[in-house]
Amino acid sequence: MIATNTSQIMIKIIAVDDDTAFLDYLTREVFPASDTEFKLAQCISNMGDKYNIDFMLQKIKQIQPDVVFMDMSFTLVGKPQDYGVELVKIILARFPEQKILMLVGDGDFTEEEFFDKIFRSLQAGAAAYLGKREVLNCREAIKEVINGDKYISKETTKMLLMGIQGEALEARKKYKLTNRHIEVLWLFSQDLTAEKVAEQMTNSDGKALTVDAVHFHLKTIRRKLLGKKTGGTLHGLIAKALREKIID
Repeated sequence: MIATNTSQIMIKIIAVDDDTAFLDYLTREVFPASDTEFKLAQCISNMGDKYNIDFMLQKIKQIQPDVVFMDMSFTLVGKPQDYGVELVKIILARFPEQKILMLVGDGDFTEEEFFDKIFRSLQAGAAAYLGKREVLNCREAIKEVINGDKYISKETTKMLLMGIQGEALEARKKYKLTNRHIEVLWLFSQDLTAEKVAEQMTNSDGKALTVDAVHFHLKTIRRKLLGKKTGGTLHGLIAKALREKIID
């Protein structure tokens, strides 16, 4: 069912995501109608009941996509957390050869939860794991998946390698810091202004963070690292992060 030649005229994709704004972004920015190599053949945004699951399976059978983009973090009443993992299992039970690329947003989760998401995605049978804010660079991932390889983005791999450093992982778990918090701290440690930090960071739609969003993350980091103390200099905050080996 699945094409294996990446030089084919069109590589077909089905995207399953409950975030319609993200699906619009895929359609408009990532796989526009003018694209001659990749075709976003179907977007599916509602998987809340058996009828919609049947619809999804019917579309996979009809379109025979090279890759299915699956959002891991569906938020549906009465469904398990990270319902995308269950949908991967459902798809592969019907179409064992289907290639699935798991997409995960920049949720406020800890590093331990981040590792767990990757593990459960791959354990369920997904061939690739990609952060939503990395989706503009998804072409390499798609081609590797079609060729039968597994794929984890360079950014995700870097975070994994950083996370397995014992002292760093323990410190981050101790203060319940998310990967986004670590990124903010590291960028500020490079002597960047809030404006420059915002330019370096992106949301799942590929747009730069606002300065207000950066300040919000900084306020949260202060609360987690300094307890009830909301004052103190940025230099002092970075110094503590370095002492605690949260960043290097």
